[in-house]
Order: sequence, then C-alpha cells, then structure tokens
Amino acid sequence: MTNLTTVRVAVGNCESMTALKRSTERANSPAIIIGEYDETPRDFTVLDVSREMMLLGIIGIASYGVGIRPQHVVRDTTMMVGYNHQIAVIELNPFTLCKQVDLLSLFWEFISLPTLPGVVTLCETAVVAVSDSGGILWRHDIDLVKTHQVCGRDLFLTFDDSPAWRIDLVSGRRL
Repeated sequence: MTNLTTVRVAVGNCESMTALKRSTERANSPAIIIGEYDETPRDFTVLDVSREMMLLGIIGIASYGVGIRPQHVVRDTTMMVGYNHQIAVIELNPFTLCKQVDLLSLFWEFISLPTLPGVVTLCETAVVAVSDSGGILWRHDIDLVKTHQVCGRDLFLTFDDSPAWRIDLVSGRRL
C-alpha cells in the first residue's frame, strides 16, 4: 500500500471522544475508537487516515495521558497503533480493527527494520516482537528500561538495577 498518510493528529481530553462518535455517525465515515474502556483515560488523540487524498477512516485513541503519546506504524495493508498497554492492529481496506495485543507493560515506541517480519515494541518493562497480523513472535520481560539504542539489527538496553542486555531484533535472541 503506497501513499498512505495520516493528515491530522489532534489531541484533546476525553470529552473529545463523545464529539468524535457523534461527528463520524453524522458523516457516515468509518471510525475506530480504542482505549475507551481502559482504566482512567485522560487524553484523546485523533488520527485521520487517508490515501491519495481519500479518507479511509478515523482512529480515536483514549490514553492515560502520562508519558508517551500514542504512536503508529504502517505495515503493508495494516496500521499498528501503540498506546497504554496495547497495540491495535487495524486493517486499512476495509477499515476495521483486527486485533488488540496486550503488552502487559506500558507502551513506549515501535522499532521497525526492513528485515523484521513485523515490528518490535519497546515497553516500560518488556520488549515484544509483533507480527503484522498481531501475533507475538517473541517476548522478553525485563527490568525497568533506562536507555535503549538500535545498532544494525541489535537492540542495546540498560537498566538501573541489572546488567545491560543486547537483543537480536530479528530472532529475539539475547546476545
């Protein structure tokens, strides 16, 4: 899938969630709202997803409002959205929520390399590789991450209270 863009990212409070529901119902545009049933969401982010100037749909994300804002990555015909303790896997055509992946730790960021069969997700206390369909490829539960660095296909992690780790991002093996 080429030329996919998110043309608008709006951040507001959770009252924005109700407004989004009403506006998408009136406009008859596809909308997916994620995180609305999570414990105490405080922020609400809206992603307008379009391709070649045509709106595919709208993603509303209710998040905790602490730390990292929701992030997304596009993989072929899907989009992955990381937020709170979850990854939402969204099919772009038709615009539908395919799967929610529970990370068991607070989402920080996606790490994507051309040779990876999915994406690696760095969390507060875990590193999780997720396939494009939302399956867990490998997982390491770790101490609280202090710093991280990607060098080639290796991820280097440091922690406050334990020795540093090096993980091969493709295989998931600890080196």
